[in-house]
Amino acid sequence: MEVAAAAIGLLEASLRILRRVKKAYVGMKDAPEIFDRYCNEIGATRTVLEVVIDEKSLQTANVQAEIGKVKQIEARLRGGLTNAEKNAKAAQSKPVTAFARQLFKGSTDEKNLTKTMDELDSVKLTLCMHIQLSHVGITRDNHNDLVARLDVIESVHNTLIEVLGQSGGLRIKQLLAGRKPRGMSYLTSLSF
Repeated sequence: MEVAAAAIGLLEASLRILRRVKKAYVGMKDAPEIFDRYCNEIGATRTVLEVVIDEKSLQTANVQAEIGKVKQIEARLRGGLTNAEKNAKAAQSKPVTAFARQLFKGSTDEKNLTKTMDELDSVKLTLCMHIQLSHVGITRDNHNDLVARLDVIESVHNTLIEVLGQSGGLRIKQLLAGRKPRGMSYLTSLSF
């Protein structure tokens, strides 16, 4: 899945720039917390993309479309971060002017970054929703019976919980409650 791999590479580039920007804005109130939150958000998005790469059954048209949106948002994010880094360096050389501009106008860079990160979060949540509702780990055997790969379902479920919290796991996992994650399980009375 080249698209997801490319998106991960772009997110890694944004993380590197974000870490440099964080250092440049070290004196700004609340900057470390804001930038840490942004790093965590990018990291969570990267984790979801890695799940998609690892599990072929998640590579659906809806998931592909959301990954395309991640790439578009990442390009804007990288541009905004580069601009913020440039402005931070300029502010360090002229601190009084930069302080006055930020006092009266607020930080345009911060507003743009917040908007872009909100978009990234929204797309990540939509991507996770498509994953949650997918039939990940469900296949047919040689006899055309439905088979659940409980190990795959458990792995993807745990990753989504890690990224989204307790309400973020796979929906299919609820249908398979009580079964032990050991290889495959035949499904005879599972309704979707």
